[in-house]
Amino acid sequence: MRFNLVLAMLVLASLACTANVSVLKPPATPSPEAIPTVYTEPTQPPPTSLEDRPAVVPEAISTFHMIDSQDGWMITDTSILRTVDGGATWHDVTPSGVSRLGYGAGHSFLNANRGWILIADPNDPVNAGTLYRTTDGGMQWNSTSVPFAS
Repeated sequence: MRFNLVLAMLVLASLACTANVSVLKPPATPSPEAIPTVYTEPTQPPPTSLEDRPAVVPEAISTFHMIDSQDGWMITDTSILRTVDGGATWHDVTPSGVSRLGYGAGHSFLNANRGWILIADPNDPVNAGTLYRTTDGGMQWNSTSVPFAS
């Protein structure tokens, strides 16, 4: 009897080991419902012409530099402005993030397209600043941190 019981257990164990067991696997590609949707605000393309920039009335003028009878640059306490009509209209071309200019901003304008503005860091004006450079009349600016002290 004991032998039969052991034999029956071995047969059942053998059957259990060879039973058809299916393993659930995730699908190779997730279904569209499983992919999260990320919403981003549509972005406005950067202005490509001076007319796309806001026209402003200059206030608190620090300096201005006319390249010729039509093209010129102006620095105010808070903005960098451009004109292409002899000063009848001024457009704001200030680099994003710049809010304080005035007499403390160094500048050099080579022509109607190329210009440099050097602004001291308000937290450390003696030792640090940022140099902004444009090659397209202020439509886009590149910036570089610069040390003033050696």
